[in-house]
Amino acid sequence: MSEKATATMRFLRGGDINDNVSNEVAGSEERGFKFLDNSRKLKQWLRASLRLKDDPYKVIQVLYNTRIDLDEQTLLHWFGYVLKYREKMGDTFFGSDAYVVYILSQFVPERQFPVLLKAMMKKKKLRSFAEELQKMV
Repeated sequence: MSEKATATMRFLRGGDINDNVSNEVAGSEERGFKFLDNSRKLKQWLRASLRLKDDPYKVIQVLYNTRIDLDEQTLLHWFGYVLKYREKMGDTFFGSDAYVVYILSQFVPERQFPVLLKAMMKKKKLRSFAEELQKMV
């Protein structure tokens, strides 16, 4: 009963024995709250942009210019924004699917397109949009 618990360092990624962790591992740890916070801020900003009627080209340009990583998650949010923008403004207001592919090709390497389309297929709301874009790619 008089035994005390010893404090140990815990890392998200494994180190070697005796809790020794190299600087590369410790410095590159990903914390969950930071990601959630960034995702939440991105969604709020996209909602505000939709209220301001910013077209999707302007939105992706701002994302690119502010050096936000245009990774799979960010671009999935952007595709959702494109659909919501079209729904709000009308399909003809923002051009065709070919125009979406053209805009995307200005900011994202084409080798990333198949990965994006595969990720879009997993989302119910983006599945039909992904099928249409796949015809253009």
